[in-house]
Amino acid sequence: MRFFNALCVMFGLVTGSIAVAQTRPAKPTVPPGIPARGFAVAVLLSGIDYTKAGVALRLARDGEGVAIAYDAVDDDARPYDATGINDRLIARAPTLVVPVRVDAQDESWTRAFAFVRKSPARVVVVLSAWPEGALERVAKATPDRLLIVPAMAGTKLAAPNVLTVAALPMAGAAPVTATAADIVLAPASASREAPVVANDEQSLTSPIEAALAASGLFACLDLSKANSPAAVVKLIVARGAKGPAGSAPLVEVCARR
Repeated sequence: MRFFNALCVMFGLVTGSIAVAQTRPAKPTVPPGIPARGFAVAVLLSGIDYTKAGVALRLARDGEGVAIAYDAVDDDARPYDATGINDRLIARAPTLVVPVRVDAQDESWTRAFAFVRKSPARVVVVLSAWPEGALERVAKATPDRLLIVPAMAGTKLAAPNVLTVAALPMAGAAPVTATAADIVLAPASASREAPVVANDEQSLTSPIEAALAASGLFACLDLSKANSPAAVVKLIVARGAKGPAGSAPLVEVCARR
């Protein structure tokens, strides 16, 4: 009888696991493409819908046309998110993209940066919220990568290989201070004297969008010969137009590469 009861329990656990697996929708296969050459940037986010043509076009690929991508939550090569919350940003990315899905757990961030260190991406753009202390930890452990983060927390991250980016405020808003961001990114048509307005199609509407757009600065400003990510940060900041005392320098967006 004990053996029978144990067998029933085991069978119940197995069938329960099968039921869970059956209710979880399978992630679609990443569509193949042609080998892509160009500057690739790793982007940490909650996932993308890579089945959309505009997104698939921006994916970095290897010599066989296979997308270079990683899901650090499920530990597979399909960083899928059916909501499409990041799709518009990825489709407009100024570089090729290596998408890496993360969540709010430290484990996914550890796996994500282990993958990044083996990838061709020298620049990492963080579009996802990070666990407390995680970004400082991975930045310190990955000094050979430039990390670009949106100015969201009110104070920029104090790490030499991190570039904190803000979007140019709308007309009438207070300027971004140098303690909040390393640079303010803006369209070439904008300036501190004539800032973008809400209905400007070229405007960067959020720090997240500005951070992704800033990934193009590395290639556009020809910073590939810089000695280190810390040197890249200094060169980008130095290139910015100076504004009022205490404000972050303004840097123009570069064209897509």
